[in-house]
Formats: sequence, C-alpha cells, structure tokens
Amino acid sequence: MINAQTDSDNTSHDDMSWSSSRTNQSNKNLSNSLLSYNISNPNSSYDSMEVDPPNTPQACLSPTKPSFFRPFQRKSLDNGRFIVLDTLGKGATAKVKLGVDTHSGERVALKIIEKRLRSKKQAAQIQREIRSMLSIRHPNVLCLHHYDTNLSYPRGDGTNKDCVLLVIELSTGGELFEIMMHTGALGESITRHYAKQLLGALSECHRMGVYHRDLKPENLLLDSKWNLKIADFGHSAMKTVGTDSSSSSTFRTVCGTKAYMAPEVLENKVSVREPPS
Repeated sequence: MINAQTDSDNTSHDDMSWSSSRTNQSNKNLSNSLLSYNISNPNSSYDSMEVDPPNTPQACLSPTKPSFFRPFQRKSLDNGRFIVLDTLGKGATAKVKLGVDTHSGERVALKIIEKRLRSKKQAAQIQREIRSMLSIRHPNVLCLHHYDTNLSYPRGDGTNKDCVLLVIELSTGGELFEIMMHTGALGESITRHYAKQLLGALSECHRMGVYHRDLKPENLLLDSKWNLKIADFGHSAMKTVGTDSSSSSTFRTVCGTKAYMAPEVLENKVSVREPPS
C-alpha cells in the first residue's frame, strides 16, 4: 500500500531504495489499489480525526503545563461555519489549513491569502482562480465550495487581518508528483487511468471556456480513492462559451512553469493555424 502522506512501510525518503524491483512492486501495489479502490489508510490522522469542542480537555494544553498557559481555542471562520485545524501547507502570501464545515461535517482545505502581502498580479490570479473553479463541476476537478474576499482572520494576539478565503475540496492523497517520486515511472495501466481522467477534466474545462495553462504533476492531486483532481487555477484564462477559435481569440500570454513549457513557447515561436474558411 502506498500512502502519499506518510511512509506506511516506515522507510524514510533518504533511505528509500530506488531499485527496479522496488519500483515494479510499488507500481503493482498502486495498480491494485486503483482497481480495487480499497486504499483508505487506517493509520492516517486525517481519516481518524475528530473535532473536539474548544473547551474539552483534548483541545486544551496539558494540565501539567504552568497555570499561566491559557487553553487553546480553535479558530472558527465565517460566523463559526468553518473550524480551523492543522496547517497543510504554507507559502509566501498564503496558508492552507485543514478545516471542517460545521454545516455538513465535511473536511475541507482552507486557503487563506493575506491581502497586504499580495501583489496586484496575485490579486488578479485569485480572481481568475475563483471564476474558473466556480464555472466547472467535474469529478476530476477540485471543487470550490465557498469563498470570501473580505475575511477578517483572527490572529493569535487577538487582532484580525484582512484575508481572502477559499474553501476547497480536500484531497488526502497528495500530489501526483509525490507518488511518482515514490514509484518512479508509472506503469501503463496506471498511466492510462490518469490520462483518461485528465483528458475528461480538460475537455470539460475547455467546453466551459476555462484554460488552465499551468498543468504539471504538482497541480494534479489525488483523493482518498486515488482519483485525479486538477488544482490551482491561478494562471487560468477564460473565454466566453461559444466564441470562435480564430487566431484573434487565441491566448498568447506566456505563463505557467518553465520546466514544463514546450520549447516553442519558451522561444516565443508559437504559430497559430488559421481556421478553415
């Protein structure tokens, strides 16, 4: 069994053998998991996590701590709808927190972007991300459940900071990139499985006039059943559905991640074929 979050075989990344026999066995294990869809990890802290009320002993500091320590109160957002738990990731201007929607009991990812740290370009990217994700509903595209562009986020010192909140579907399987780092090249059956899901998701995106423009293994996440999910629409662009495909309406902005760009894009030698008359 392969777990993208933890090493289920108690082997560290540094000590991991990269022999072909291990790669083949890992691919076989992942293939079996994909076919059976029975790969939930009983040792995962996310799968077994329960939300305790803020004043219960589980949510407070140890009673052996000095008396001047105050009990830890879990933060809540949007008038108590979302409970903030552990930090899943952190960037220069944003944090991603594990959260719980108290209305549905569903675990979600809370992307919190501090307004004062973002540039005008980043602000535009956030707006594109919101518009793009709201327009698409597909099983292989991360779902944006809720957003708030004027969130007052509580600090630890009692003050608040102005943020943007994106409440996104939680993918506990991690990045496809991480899986490939564990297994090496994926087997043909697994590759076919993910290619089919990716092409189906992209077809729906393009049908709705959304173009991702930054596809890479780091932006392809996996859910608890190893299904692929396209994430991070910050570089996306949108067209009005039904517009023609002439050269005048083709996107020409060079954007995304250079390591994954085609050579002709990097050299600004992209040629656009004229539609048939």
